[in-house]
Amino acid sequence: MASFQKYKTKKGQLWLFKIVLEDPITKEKFRTTRRGFKSQGEAKIAAEKLAHDNKNASTFQKSNKLFQDVYKEWYLEQERVLKPSTMRQKRTKFNKWILPHFGQMPIGQINKKHCQDFIDHTASRIATFKDLVIQSKLIFDYAVKNDYIASTPFKNTVIPVSVVVDDEEDKDFDGFWEREEVNEFLKLVKEHGTLKEYAIYRTLLYSGLRKGELAALMEKDLDETRNEINVSKTLYYEKGEHTLLKPKTENARRKVDVDQETFDVLKQIVRENKKLRLSENIQVKEKFIFVRDDFRPMRVAYINERLEALCKKFKFREINVHGLRHTHASMLFAAGEKMKKVQMRLGHARLETTMNIYTHITKEEHGQTPSLLLDYMQNGESKSSSGQSVVKKTKLT
Repeated sequence: MASFQKYKTKKGQLWLFKIVLEDPITKEKFRTTRRGFKSQGEAKIAAEKLAHDNKNASTFQKSNKLFQDVYKEWYLEQERVLKPSTMRQKRTKFNKWILPHFGQMPIGQINKKHCQDFIDHTASRIATFKDLVIQSKLIFDYAVKNDYIASTPFKNTVIPVSVVVDDEEDKDFDGFWEREEVNEFLKLVKEHGTLKEYAIYRTLLYSGLRKGELAALMEKDLDETRNEINVSKTLYYEKGEHTLLKPKTENARRKVDVDQETFDVLKQIVRENKKLRLSENIQVKEKFIFVRDDFRPMRVAYINERLEALCKKFKFREINVHGLRHTHASMLFAAGEKMKKVQMRLGHARLETTMNIYTHITKEEHGQTPSLLLDYMQNGESKSSSGQSVVKKTKLT
């Protein structure tokens, strides 16, 4: 804080100010005086500039800290006040998305362009990119608070209003269920779960849809003449409001044919929704298939939550929702479906993505090849590693 006072000279009355500054090297405080200002206003402007320059000089040394080092400081501080589960989620986001982009950069050298590049990159890859931006800003806010930098470089960056999403390319392999596990799980859900739960997980397992694609399904997306599901959008929620996002690639926009039971259970859900709307005299513009009590589309997170709860209830081997998609792929491979057709059914932009799933599946089945070869050489039987006969094409039933 500067102090100001008038003093007399031969030329008349002038102003001076006294201010406490910090040595940028030793960090010692010292008092200094500046004289010769014609007015108090002029003296105030000079004092503010001197204080600002001194702060920047002191900050310069700190601003050479790498982003990842500032993140570690912030993490230790947050760890004392947030739950372990929350910190685990934050750590995953930073390790997967944020640190690879900013980690090795001195925090004082990160500018608006670096931040905009990060926004644009994540917006094209993942629906929940805005949360990654929020998490990144927390580090810069921490740096400002601790005088490592003067202001956040995220200021005046542009957040896309709508984005296209294909989150498939960046998913890690999440495992899969065997055929017997699929049949047992669906049997238990059908007998002890709700119609909605059975429809959700039967559709995921027998269609290979992404969870956002499933949540976005509307009544008009069902083609009864072909037992096909029209996949043309994905659902995204932010602050309680849903948005329908367009697929990133043409391959993600597709038609998926399913078996009769899967299609019938979807139609049953549609009929139940129509009855409820009629009984409650409710008109809706968007007729989603999977809805809440107020006929808004269900939360995408609901699919994860119910799967976890059902696995615990039935004491079943836990798997995440994306693992159901890999399970669908594994059943197609076991049935002898061609790689290219599996790619198109799953909506992968690149064949390599499909092949990576196949590679993971065959790695998990390592060790069965010798017995399969022996069966073939001795009995002339061609079987998949899951024990299913390889056929040209079969529908999952």
